[in-house]
Amino acid sequence: MNDHDDMTMLRARLHPRKDHDMTERVNVKVLLLIGQDAEIVADAPDADTPVRYPAAEIAEAVGLPLRDLPGTRLTAVVGSGDRLTGWRLR
Repeated sequence: MNDHDDMTMLRARLHPRKDHDMTERVNVKVLLLIGQDAEIVADAPDADTPVRYPAAEIAEAVGLPLRDLPGTRLTAVVGSGDRLTGWRLR
């Protein structure tokens, strides 16, 4: 299996939605904070591969204090290079 196949499987588990502007929005969950990063994982029962993103960026986008991020369920836009942006509370 290659990286493209892995991402295709991950997207299928995320149950993507399309916003009105046709960007792909996916469900994610903040697992925990590690230093200045938040570990993000697909919000799906079989998701097991976390990815790190700047915690301050996420907290500012959703209007929460950093300490409240762990356990938070969000949506994000899948962008270039499959990076997540456009964080929103679910």
